[in-house]
Amino acid sequence: MSDNDFTQADEAVLKHEEYGPGYRRELIEHHNARTAENDARFLLPHLAGRVDILDCGCGKGSITLGIAKAYPAARVVGCDIGEGVVAEAQADALLASLENVTFQIGSIYSLPFDDGSFDAIIAHAVFQHLSKPEAAMAELDRVLRPGGVIGLRDDDRGSMVLAPHTEAMARALEVMDWFMLETGGDPFAGRNHRERLHRLGYLDIVGSASCEADGTESATRYRGAMAAAAFRGKLGRSAVEAGLCDDVDCERLARACEDWGAHPAAFDCITWCEAVGIKPNFEAKTGG
Repeated sequence: MSDNDFTQADEAVLKHEEYGPGYRRELIEHHNARTAENDARFLLPHLAGRVDILDCGCGKGSITLGIAKAYPAARVVGCDIGEGVVAEAQADALLASLENVTFQIGSIYSLPFDDGSFDAIIAHAVFQHLSKPEAAMAELDRVLRPGGVIGLRDDDRGSMVLAPHTEAMARALEVMDWFMLETGGDPFAGRNHRERLHRLGYLDIVGSASCEADGTESATRYRGAMAAAAFRGKLGRSAVEAGLCDDVDCERLARACEDWGAHPAAFDCITWCEAVGIKPNFEAKTGG
């Protein structure tokens, strides 16, 4: 079945599609360290003058809140399928006394907004977890007004650099990629963002890239600990159930991740791929 063969049965399933990595506390807090200034930098200049902004797949809302602070005259909405993180995002907005931001629960496949509700959308680290990216793009396009701007950003695991690159760590990365695919995601989603916008006829599409690196002892230890927790959690259980590993293998890989993180020369980096485009108005679509 191609991505365009989208049935009502598919729609019913996708409305309840889960976030593959899950909502482990350490993962939520890691994501909450993201900021608009850093992670939405590729889109921020394009938000000037926009009055209705959607952060789709907002998580705990750290980027959403940053956008709301940067553009206090705009109405900013964060949307995510995770009820818990949405509740936490709402609480954080109250603590920050931001009156121009709200949060809602919703799936990217069936957003709880009318057609043309927004004139700007950001989807950060979302498409790498989607099993039907074209269906998601169609839904984002539906709620974006003609002339509106959209920004997509995901990392691309094809760009992963890791040192020291041991046999165990190579195996750990292989299993992580398998898990992303197994849960409906795409480890290489980032490289296709310009193409996604091109297919919908968007204008002035600009692709860019930035790099995220762990190059301090505290950063690599934290990254290694998160990977180890995954092998001792949902990722490991899934790999065992699939016959990809046994319990001993999972624990070996978990310890390898911890050992890598503690290595005095440990380093990793990955490229984040970005694309910005403008939704054409009726005249542009028809050549009028």
